[in-house]
Amino acid sequence: MDISECIAHDDGELEYRTLYKYHISRNIYIGGGFHIEGEFVKENTPSDNLCAKLMRGGVPKDMLEQVT
Repeated sequence: MDISECIAHDDGELEYRTLYKYHISRNIYIGGGFHIEGEFVKENTPSDNLCAKLMRGGVPKDMLEQVT
């Protein structure tokens, strides 16, 4: 599982960049179901374009700085 950004270039080409990837540290079967433990690990920073869109959408600058 990951969190990705899709960048549409002027020539129509799409580029997918993984921002965060979920790394599983434990995967066990308990009581009839799976129990998965892990965490998201940062792979890349969001593009300047995505950061600008997030700010226009109301994401506070200090919160955005935590992921860049």
